[in-house]
Amino acid sequence: MDETQSESDCASESNGSSAGRESNSSLNEETSDTDKAKMLETEKNSALNKATQVLSEQEKEITALTDNGNERLKTLVIHHKKVLSEMKQLQRTALSVKAKEHRRKISDLLKEHEDEIEQIKVEQAATMQELLQTHLESEEMRADTAVSQNLLGMMLPGHIMEQIETGIVPGPEQFNCVTVFFTDIYDFKKLVGWVSPVKILQLLNVLYTKFDEIIYKYANLYKVETVSDTYMVAGGINSNYDKTEQEIADCAMQALACSIELQRFVRSMDFSDIVGQYPIKLRIGIHSGPINAVRILCHCLRFSTLFLMSIFKGLIGTKMSRYCLFGDVINTASRMCTTGEASKIQVSTSVIEKIGTDDTYEFDERGQIEVKGKGRMTTYWLLS
Repeated sequence: MDETQSESDCASESNGSSAGRESNSSLNEETSDTDKAKMLETEKNSALNKATQVLSEQEKEITALTDNGNERLKTLVIHHKKVLSEMKQLQRTALSVKAKEHRRKISDLLKEHEDEIEQIKVEQAATMQELLQTHLESEEMRADTAVSQNLLGMMLPGHIMEQIETGIVPGPEQFNCVTVFFTDIYDFKKLVGWVSPVKILQLLNVLYTKFDEIIYKYANLYKVETVSDTYMVAGGINSNYDKTEQEIADCAMQALACSIELQRFVRSMDFSDIVGQYPIKLRIGIHSGPINAVRILCHCLRFSTLFLMSIFKGLIGTKMSRYCLFGDVINTASRMCTTGEASKIQVSTSVIEKIGTDDTYEFDERGQIEVKGKGRMTTYWLLS
């Protein structure tokens, strides 16, 4: 048992001795590792310091180079500005010299050609004056033309005006039917002996001015002429083509309507301030029939006995030409007026035939009357 105890002690001592050697060995190894780490760290720090020193030197070199570059740039900019300023100055000087030279040359040219320039100015002024005068003359001509056309329009039918304006000489024309009416003042000869000529003219002016206004409202009617107290109107001569029965009837209807309006106007007027108490009464006679038209270039006026049952109309003469109607229809219409009665409208059978079955107007048969150059004719009163 003691041996066993001693073996156990020896074993314990042996184990303790081994453990001690192992712990010493571990401590030595740890000390060696620590030293190595310190050495590595020292080397790293040394390397970093060297790198930092290298970077510092490089930064100093870069800073120095940058500073040198900036200085050179500033120098170049200053130099550039100076050169640019000098170039601008040179340019201004050169331009000034050129401008002065140019002005001098212009001045020399103006002096050399001053007379020519003055002459050109005079010629230009004269040309402008001529143009202005021409313009004024053109305006006057246009105004005169307008007045002439207006006057011709009052003297000639529309289709004749168109021919004259285009340079065409109006030739013979044919119309299958026209309606003509005359008006006159009843007992005009007695009136002339009753009042002064000035009053007669005043009366006719009042009547004919209003008559013209009334006639103008009817498109198919045309005022042919006025002679003393006689006022002549024709319907259906504003165009030179053959008219249909309806167009002929329309012309006759317009003549009837216009006649009624003229009578009503005269009845409604008070002429006492012109002719005193003398009564002014109108007679109207209407007739329809076919016509032939011709532009007559001589001053012969009597053709009615050569062409019975026809009307000739045209421009009379080459000086102060007039648009006139001649023939049996004109004579008959005139007789319808002169054989009529005061304040009445007498129409022939032909007029009633032309309006056909239209019952717009009423007629009262007068019976047969003696008509110069025609014998006995049946006539009618137009009721107005």
